[in-house]
Parts: sequence; C-alpha cells; structure tokens
Amino acid sequence: LNFLQALSPPLSKLLTGEALLDPDRWEPLLVISFSNPTLEEASTQEGGLSYGVLLALANTCVRSLAREHARSPSPGRTTVSRISKPTTDTPEKRRLMMLLERSLVLILCQAILILSNSSLSPRENQLLRRELGAELSSITDTWRRYYSKGGGKSPALSRSARSPGPVSSTPARSPQPPVSPQPPIGKIGRSEDQFIKFITNLVANVFK
Repeated sequence: LNFLQALSPPLSKLLTGEALLDPDRWEPLLVISFSNPTLEEASTQEGGLSYGVLLALANTCVRSLAREHARSPSPGRTTVSRISKPTTDTPEKRRLMMLLERSLVLILCQAILILSNSSLSPRENQLLRRELGAELSSITDTWRRYYSKGGGKSPALSRSARSPGPVSSTPARSPQPPVSPQPPIGKIGRSEDQFIKFITNLVANVFK
C-alpha cells in the first residue's frame, strides 16, 4: 500500500486541483472492478489490482475492529482481564486502523484521479461513482456503529472530577470507591473518528 500510495498523487493536492494540472504525470493503478477477490481470480487475473480488492481489505479491517471491540469487557466492569488487556488501544487495533486508513486513502486518490480523466466513458464514470459511493458509505456506516458503542470513546469523567458540587445542607453521600485508571486513548479515538467523518463528507460530495 505504501508503494502504491507513492505512485499516486497526494489526496490533499487532488482536492485542491494542484495534482490535476499535469494529468500525464500520474497513471491509474486500479482496475474498475468491484467483485470480491477469490483465489481463482487471483491466480488468473492479469489486469492488476482492482477497487474490489481494496474495498474488501477496508471492509475486513473495519469489521475486525468491531469484533475486537465486541470482545472487550464492558467499561463498567473491573476485572483482572481488563487490566492485562486494555479495552481501547492495542497493537492489533492500531494495525487494523493503519490498514483501513491507507486502503481508503488509496481508493480515494485513484478514484478522484480517474474521475478527472476525460477519457473515462460516461458509463464507467457513473459506475465508479455509484459503486464507490455505496461501498464507502457502507464502510463508514459500519465504523459509526462501532464507534457509537464506545469503541474509541474515552470514559466519561465523574462530576466530582469535573468540578466540585454546590454547598448544601443535605448530608453528604458515602464516599464512592475510586475509579480504576483508564488507558489514555481519548486523542486516538477522536483522530480516528475525525478521519472517518472526513471520508464520509468526501464521499457525499464526490460520489453522490
């Protein structure tokens, strides 16, 4: 993915139009095919890497992230396994998120590049917009369902941790047990969510 990304124009320059000033500098790297990859196709395919392969990779990553979160203990539970296995940021999740980001960025770079190519037939242009819009929307929807269940959210602060309560004549409640420390993942979760929101907005503006 890193090698293919190096052969593609940067996404930021595509969005500003700078990379399109010299269209002959970049060549499309992906075949316009959206079928799921199979072993038989991989052994006989001569056309090269397709959008379907990268979309399958992105789908696998986001679903694996959702399964990883589903196996994690509930934030309200305090168990020994939770201490030994944090429920938020793990090497496995970081690898999955890295693959997800790079595959999506490569798909978007190649799609925007080829959509700006006047040699693309109207039928292929419509097919690319329709299929990529549907597939990328499905991926971001899956992520939002995962994220809304707390996959990347940091634990909420208690009222006493935010600010002291007002002075009152009501007898104070018995002290609560201290909250067990949480892994510092708020920034990581927010950056991931911002990336998915960026992809969602881009899909809505480019492929709809």
